[in-house]
Amino acid sequence: MKLKLSVLASVLLPTMLLARHNNEVTTKPLIFENSGQYLHNLDPLYTTGQEPSSPIETTALSRVESFINGAQQSLTMELYELRHPRLKDAIIKALERGVRVRIVMEPDPVGGGCDGFSKVSADQGPHCQESQEFSARFLAASSAQRSSRHRLDSGLRFFNKQLCKDTESGKEGFCFQHGKLMIRDHDSFLLSSGNFNESNLCTGDNLDKNSCYRDLSVVIEDSQAAKGLEEVVELDYSVSSECNTDLRFQTRYGFFRKPSKGRCAASDQMVDVESHNNKISKIIKKFGIQKYITVNPLKSSSLSEFFKLAKKSIRIQTQYIKQQEWQDTLIEAMKNKVKVYLTLPSFCHFIQKDYGVGFLDVNTVKGKYGSYSRWIEPYEQAGKDLFSFRVFNKGIPDLDGSPMGYQHAKLVIVDDTVAWLGSTNGSLTSTNFNREFGIIFDNPEVVSYLVNIAKRDHMMGMTLEEHIPNIHSLDYSMWIRTPGTCKIYDKKELLNRKRKNDQDQGNAKRLKP
Repeated sequence: MKLKLSVLASVLLPTMLLARHNNEVTTKPLIFENSGQYLHNLDPLYTTGQEPSSPIETTALSRVESFINGAQQSLTMELYELRHPRLKDAIIKALERGVRVRIVMEPDPVGGGCDGFSKVSADQGPHCQESQEFSARFLAASSAQRSSRHRLDSGLRFFNKQLCKDTESGKEGFCFQHGKLMIRDHDSFLLSSGNFNESNLCTGDNLDKNSCYRDLSVVIEDSQAAKGLEEVVELDYSVSSECNTDLRFQTRYGFFRKPSKGRCAASDQMVDVESHNNKISKIIKKFGIQKYITVNPLKSSSLSEFFKLAKKSIRIQTQYIKQQEWQDTLIEAMKNKVKVYLTLPSFCHFIQKDYGVGFLDVNTVKGKYGSYSRWIEPYEQAGKDLFSFRVFNKGIPDLDGSPMGYQHAKLVIVDDTVAWLGSTNGSLTSTNFNREFGIIFDNPEVVSYLVNIAKRDHMMGMTLEEHIPNIHSLDYSMWIRTPGTCKIYDKKELLNRKRKNDQDQGNAKRLKP
């Protein structure tokens, strides 16, 4: 089924005009929610009116795998994580059938990862066995290409951390290659909010335990966008490093580590970040895609200008909301009677106990830089009737499941008529430093599908007071173990209470006859 993807003109430009691009893009958009929970009438698997025998298996994993398997000439990727073994196998098979494959991978993702290809092995020493295995297979297959009639220049490189600089302030920061982008045969691309592992693709233990992530993906046949994005990835590839040595887990230097401390950084070449970003701007303008494709950290891709389009409502589903420019722009929109709907993941998802409850120190929630006091409360103060906040904490795909689901999608909808989805979170790192990708839609059917997800997830979520019952009062009698909730406490107060309790017990013993 052929559909028109109307291209927004000047959405991200200061003039904010809504003229359309002269040449509309004829495309077949395939957009899907990764767990398979929300079916879509644009999805060919469901147009027959009959559900497939295994709806979960035929959603995200098979679609991504099919996208890779369909490559005949080239695959160009810029990825944060690629850990699913079936997708790794599909890439190796693509190399073996003569497809040129180039990958720019994040070398040092947050968490217990070796790199974007694996987690740290549990064997003797901090080895990265899965990464070593995949790298070895990739090198062997790409070497075979060069020695055969194909003579292709496939390659695997790790993102250059020297690109971690805010060109406006000149300050170095920390950043990630956080995109989830695959480009095929110069004419189509797959863009996702989710990483290519079990939690985001909803397979394995995550499916069995009902703990899949909420994520969204899109496949678009658009040669102009595909070629433009491919040139952006090739530019990053040209300044990134091969890392074919013995892969071992690198010593952490803290979350705010310097970019020079990343994996393979010793061989990273120095790069003029401002010049690099200017080249990216020229690429997306050359292909005429600046009107509907976002590439961070370009200033035009921060999404703040997108918020300014709103006349009635802004719906945001994201992993974080810790960006001052976003906050200023959204509060200004609220002053103009625009209602903001915000859906975030659980505050304590990654520290929840077996019974589904997590405990948070009060300073992380209500301190000077607290996740609530600094980043949520200002919206409430700007007007509670214009701000609706919910915490996504339901199991996926079963909304009635007890485990906390994790809200990992990155979705913005303006006036329920225009939508953006991509990899950019509402954090300063994501908007000003990371490499991120996104796309804007105004196709009514696509936007309607996304609005349905955003509305339902928001409705099913918990209010802040439900999610953290003692958010406004450290009432230590309220240790109710309700799955999906967080409790906050004050470490000093707990120590004082323990000391007093010990003293009381000691006094009671001494007073015994």
